Amino acid sequence: MKSLTSCILALGSNLGNKKQNLLDAIKLINENHVVKKVSQLYESQSITPDLQPNYFNCCLSIVTTYQPIPLLKSCKKIERLLGRKSDADLKPRLIDIDIIFYGDKTISMPQLTIPHPRYHERDFVLKPLNDLLCSSEHPMVKKPIQFLNQSCVDIGVIND
Repeated sequence: MKSLTSCILALGSNLGNKKQNLLDAIKLINENHVVKKVSQLYESQSITPDLQPNYFNCCLSIVTTYQPIPLLKSCKKIERLLGRKSDADLKPRLIDIDIIFYGDKTISMPQLTIPHPRYHERDFVLKPLNDLLCSSEHPMVKKPIQFLNQSCVDIGVIND
C-alpha cells in the first residue's frame, strides 16, 4: 500500500473565466488526489511590471500517494488540459498550479523546489495559505504563516 502525503497547492488564473478555471483545476486535481480543504478565493494584482489582468488565487490542502516529481507532472498535465500554452514565468495564464508544501519535506532539484522558494514573499499565496495553515511555521524562515500573512498587503476576497 502506498503511503499518503499531505500537500499544499497554490492555484492562480488571470485569463478567461478565472473562477471557473480554478474550479475546473480543483475538480481535475481531485481525480488523482484527495482535496481535503480549499481556501477562500482571492483577487490580486499581477506582480509583473507590465499590465496584466488581475489574478484569482486559492490554496488547496490535498492528500496524495504521488511522490514529488509525479505530483509536479500531474499538476503540469492539468495546466495543459485546461489550455495553458506557455510555461514562461510571469506571463498571463489560464491556470497555474504550484506545489507549496509536500508533507514536511525540503526538496531542492533543478525542476522542483519545496517549499516553493518565493511563496513567503507573495501575498497571493500567503492570504489563501493562511486560511489553511495559519498556525504552521515556514520551515526555512522559521516564522508562522499567520505572522508572514500579517505583513502582506490586503488583497480582495471573492464573495460570489
